[in-house]
Amino acid sequence: MLNHIIINPKLLKLARLSVLYSFAIMSLSAHSVSAENIAAKNTSFWQASQGYWLAQNTYLDSHFDYKIKEYHSIINVKLDGNKVITQEWKYYPPGYFFGKAIGLAIPDSAGVEFSQTTTANILDEQGKAEVKPLNAYFASSTTLITPFTNDSAFMTTSSSKSTTDSYRMLITHPTPDTRIIINLGIQEANAEHPKGDLRGISLFNGKRITQEELSAKKNELRAKYKVGFIVSVDKNGKYINDKLLGPVEL
Repeated sequence: MLNHIIINPKLLKLARLSVLYSFAIMSLSAHSVSAENIAAKNTSFWQASQGYWLAQNTYLDSHFDYKIKEYHSIINVKLDGNKVITQEWKYYPPGYFFGKAIGLAIPDSAGVEFSQTTTANILDEQGKAEVKPLNAYFASSTTLITPFTNDSAFMTTSSSKSTTDSYRMLITHPTPDTRIIINLGIQEANAEHPKGDLRGISLFNGKRITQEELSAKKNELRAKYKVGFIVSVDKNGKYINDKLLGPVEL
């Protein structure tokens, strides 16, 4: 069974440090990590990423207040030639899924399992990869993943409609069985915020699991978050909403 972990208030301090850390590492990698060094280690990053990961997550706003105190995700990263295929299942507690934003009517009393699959194409010998837009909503966005050590990479998402990245993400594997992600949402200029201000931050604390554990973990998370609906994205990028009828069998 999954252990219920209460996120410690010290996480707020960690989030502040994480913001400073990730921006510092970005600057460091831009100036002190040569293309030659990255090229020698790029295969190791993608090998380190492969497999199944179970992550406890939290989502904070720009003031480091909780927007979603706890949710979970399962990720499967698979390499296929020059492609990286990532399948993800996210588990949201009742009332926290962004259904209205994508045109879906989901009662606040039901938790949601949201699944999607993305494909990234390797661009060069350094292991840099471009993620194919999920659907028309993301058609104007460019998402790039750039390894900078044998176990870490940066992901940036930018839009042709803006001069500012909308997301900057650190993906790192401190050990072969751990995967930590820090995702920074970057603010567009508006009446309340200057361009480039922090919009929000998501933290993902992942542990490796086996394929044989996948079915049981999904059912545990469905029970934990009282999942009543499963939302997925079809091959045409359309959001599909199905009512959960029973336990998953894989």
